[in-house]
Amino acid sequence: MRLTPIQQWFFANNTTERNHFTQSFMLHRAAGFKPDVLEQVLDRLLEHHDALRMRYEIQPDGSIRQFNRPVHTGERMYTLHRFDTRGWDEPERQVYEAATRVQQACNLEEGKLVQVGWFEAEDGDHL
Repeated sequence: MRLTPIQQWFFANNTTERNHFTQSFMLHRAAGFKPDVLEQVLDRLLEHHDALRMRYEIQPDGSIRQFNRPVHTGERMYTLHRFDTRGWDEPERQVYEAATRVQQACNLEEGKLVQVGWFEAEDGDHL
């Protein structure tokens, strides 16, 4: 599958830290999240958005090949990192550090593009 112009730019201009060039945001739900519902939502999200299922191979000549992984293979195409922050000494700093580790878990070559941090807190859950 051919790279789009923005993908070509990305790989040409990001020779280091490619895996940590990510988009992140935080959602809050006072009532918390239910694990089974959250997993269903993530499954449907990746089913619908094929770009989130991509895997990239760097060829010996430096070119990049991308592969779209099929859905319904039984393989989970995201990683859900769950943290219980209740009782943490410095929750703001510790959540920042944990979220950074979650982002760093992205891996273009392995197709691990979606990393989700689930932070259970006194005021509800943050995702």
